[in-house]
Amino acid sequence: MKKKSFERYAKTALFLLSFILIAPQMSIADDAVLYYEKGTNFLRDGNLTEAIASLTKAVALRPGYAIAYNNRGLAYYKQDKYVKAAGDFRRAIQFDPNDEMAYNNVAIVFCKQGDYDKALIYLDKAISLIKDIKPSHADVFNNLGFIYMKKGMHNESADAYNYASHIIQSKTVDYPDEYKQITFDQRIDGHPVTAKFYGE
Repeated sequence: MKKKSFERYAKTALFLLSFILIAPQMSIADDAVLYYEKGTNFLRDGNLTEAIASLTKAVALRPGYAIAYNNRGLAYYKQDKYVKAAGDFRRAIQFDPNDEMAYNNVAIVFCKQGDYDKALIYLDKAISLIKDIKPSHADVFNNLGFIYMKKGMHNESADAYNYASHIIQSKTVDYPDEYKQITFDQRIDGHPVTAKFYGE
């Protein structure tokens, strides 16, 4: 075999080998997204058992899939499984420490359990991560107002509620196409859990 022919053959073989090695990984990643999207749709429709099953498959295929953990946590929250919900929200934070809504969701679990001091810690962290105000952030400040009220901090509570109202009324705030909200029947005195749904 001539040298040039051998080099061409070797390059082709290496390319095929790299494709063989990469293709299964791409397939696994694609499957994880499909299970995430399927689980998220189940969550929107209130099919919680199916949502948990699909999202569990998503995180099994992609262990660092933060938003899948977050949304599975929301399904557990809806089922009153607060320990599991908080665990998933914390995993979401572990893999995406800049997701303010995951901190918000941990705070709501603590609110549900009556631990307002811990809830406040997580809400303060959520607020510190907010860069650009989105409509969902009204929920964060609503929840902050609720916690302040429970702690007897009435002036701070009023400020938080007023800012939440300002966010809602502001005409400069738009929903990005990839961002949607969902609220559940179970709420903290009327303040909804916020889910962040977007594709990756």
